[in-house]
Amino acid sequence: MIKKIAVLLGIGLLFSNCTNTQVKEYEGVYTFGHEVRIFKDTNTKTDYWLYSDDKKIQELNNYMESLKEKEKNNYSEVNIRIKGIDEGKATNGFAEPNDKKMKVIKYEIIEK
Repeated sequence: MIKKIAVLLGIGLLFSNCTNTQVKEYEGVYTFGHEVRIFKDTNTKTDYWLYSDDKKIQELNNYMESLKEKEKNNYSEVNIRIKGIDEGKATNGFAEPNDKKMKVIKYEIIEK
């Protein structure tokens, strides 16, 4: 009995560490403002909190901040195309229950 429990626990741990590492292309609207930095996928209507291992998101946010100041708006939006990895449920403090997290590999501003 203990062996069966140990095997089941081992399998559970194995699958709990599995994450989606498939890079996909997404297109949608990125909204930037006070405590809001969210990407809404056009196809699925899913909201994503974005991050990257390098300075890509910081560069995007810097651009969005300058756009916000130029437009004199509290929130700015741009249409963007992203190559990224959907990492599942977002757990940061501002995330809504259905929000997800995406690791951005590359992005391109489509239009403004």
